[in-house]
Amino acid sequence: MKKYKCMLTPNQCRRAKMWALNVYEKSLVEHYGFLRAYGDELLRSNPRSTVKLGVTTNPDDQVYFDRFYVCLHGLKQGFKKGCRRIIALDGCFLKTICQGELLTAIGRDGNNHISPVAWAVVNVENKDNWKWFIRLAGEDLDIPHGVGLTLLGLIEVVKEVMPFAEHRQCARHIYENFRKVYSRVKFRNLFWKASKASYPLEFDRVMYEMKTANPGAYHYLMKRDPKRWSRAFFEFHSVCEVVENGFSECFNAVILKVRTKPIITMLEAIRVILMERMDRMRRISASWTHDICPAVIKRIEAAMRSQRLWHVLPGRPMVFEVRQQQDAFIVDEVNRTCSCRMWQLSGIPCLHAVATICFRNKHPEDYVPDWFRRVKNQDTYASHILLVQGINQWPPNELNKPLPPKPRTMPGRPKKKRKRAIHEPAPHVGRVSKVGSIITCHNCGREGHNRKGCKEPQKKGTGVEKPSKAKGKGKSKGKGVDKGKGIDKGKGIAVDTGDNRD
Repeated sequence: MKKYKCMLTPNQCRRAKMWALNVYEKSLVEHYGFLRAYGDELLRSNPRSTVKLGVTTNPDDQVYFDRFYVCLHGLKQGFKKGCRRIIALDGCFLKTICQGELLTAIGRDGNNHISPVAWAVVNVENKDNWKWFIRLAGEDLDIPHGVGLTLLGLIEVVKEVMPFAEHRQCARHIYENFRKVYSRVKFRNLFWKASKASYPLEFDRVMYEMKTANPGAYHYLMKRDPKRWSRAFFEFHSVCEVVENGFSECFNAVILKVRTKPIITMLEAIRVILMERMDRMRRISASWTHDICPAVIKRIEAAMRSQRLWHVLPGRPMVFEVRQQQDAFIVDEVNRTCSCRMWQLSGIPCLHAVATICFRNKHPEDYVPDWFRRVKNQDTYASHILLVQGINQWPPNELNKPLPPKPRTMPGRPKKKRKRAIHEPAPHVGRVSKVGSIITCHNCGREGHNRKGCKEPQKKGTGVEKPSKAKGKGKSKGKGVDKGKGIDKGKGIAVDTGDNRD
């Protein structure tokens, strides 16, 4: 209005913005029509990559987009050379102009950072699409049946596609369903103790305590197959003891903004983000001065500070008993095992193993496997994602250009932000949430309200005194006070009643 002297409604501004974005990023139909050419360009610039486009043909001979899979050669080589044998599977919704879901397979390097392997855009998250995605990822990683692989995520089809893989479920998702029925703090603490118990006897002890507190909670969790969500029953081959699917959540947060873009722009943004990240990881690992990854060094240093509280007793040759009061564990130095199972699960010497190694006057770093060493981490990012030409240089592909999928209208306004659980704090910037805090009234001393909302008469000195209400215009409860700025006849003091508003 100030600059151009014209009136615009919010709807006009919104339509103008969408028009400008379409002009800049091409129309949605053009984006889906370029998918075949984009796939050909990825295969040309990144040989030995895998790109799959799935379409559906309607009876009217119209071809519609169904799904699109990408696994670049540099990423699959990085997983094979340097990542531990665990993959997190998850899906996230695409926002605004591009409908559907993004399925991801995320690995984990030796420094506990994420290492994306493959991703796919699908119309809907169902068993058929998950089978297709997992089968392609298994073939790219040369693990078609999942031998020696651990898959983390609430994906039931894993048992059908990769029957020999270990299947873990995210403990946080199980707890979210559990707390809807059993929401007390005691149940929360017992659940996470059971989830992070490293050996079966500890798990049984915690579950017995839960059964004593509430048999229903005990039976609810036992029906969920503890072998899928408790460390006490995990296998050792993945060298990773995590119980939550935090890898995928990290990746989803990184690509949050690009998930609102058209499909070609979104796929290219993901590729560019991973290119920049791999270059940054190469430079970071080149600056390390130690042979062990920094995250592992911090873990060993924490164990070194605590190991002095444990007493080591030698038994058979190279076998020791590590004791603290009534707790005792058996450490086998040759086989690199501990009866607490944490050394086998994580691959990193546990507290009891560190106490034994220090008792032997050796260095715990010498017992760290190759997965957590600098050379292995550099191998993860040694391969490169090669460059891709601009859209104006892509070779034309006129073979049945797919149309955008027919929109699936869902009730309500679409959400852009992730739905937070009840116990998660609200993302207020500069403010501390008062959810769960007990408010005490400074006037009456009771809980549940503050002094402003107190119905008791306000005491002097509390800082809040209720003003007297005047009945009628210009009238006041006080005696001898004239209308407006009058004189208190009893004291001879000028009083401003606030009624002269002119």
